Amino acid sequence: MTLDEARGAIDREVLYLPPGGSAESTEVGVVTSVGHQWVFVRFGTSGTSAACDPADLTLLSPVQARRLHWRAGLRNGGQ
Repeated sequence: MTLDEARGAIDREVLYLPPGGSAESTEVGVVTSVGHQWVFVRFGTSGTSAACDPADLTLLSPVQARRLHWRAGLRNGGQ
């Protein structure tokens, strides 16, 4: 993702994959703001946003986001 793409994705869900990370280290978050260098993403129930390198983020389509939430629900016993 680029900074320009992130600016158009505020309040949308993204997939975060840290450099060198595996599929198990991915997280889904919501873009809250964009600075000159970083994209700020809120993960889970956190009240604050984390600064992320835009290159580590992938914008999720609404369908992809629903599928990930559905799978996470199954993985967490439907909760």
